[in-house]
Amino acid sequence: MRCDQTSVFRLVTSHALRDTFASDRQHMRDECGEWTAPPPSWPCIVPAGGAEPHTLPLFLDADVHMGEGTCVLEDADLAWLPDIFGQVALTDAPKRRAQEATPRELRRTIEIVVL
Repeated sequence: MRCDQTSVFRLVTSHALRDTFASDRQHMRDECGEWTAPPPSWPCIVPAGGAEPHTLPLFLDADVHMGEGTCVLEDADLAWLPDIFGQVALTDAPKRRAQEATPRELRRTIEIVVL
């Protein structure tokens, strides 16, 4: 990684992911609409809330606030990231917003998805 770049991770609770993440696979097509690779055999991902058909770019953009149940971690927060991934994910949603929770609370209460 170049010195002018930084690592950024988005933490997402399982509930927030279920309710808002959608992919209609448009990111797998070129500018002519042709597949850049064969698409998976399973159906496109549709959120439980039935929102927009393609929210993947929103999850990838660290400047976009995704609402309750998500937070963005930058380099300063990465010291404890390996500890989180070493834990078994639990299914309880956090009692407070993820942005207000401490790393220990996040580790105990949410499933973690890195996109």
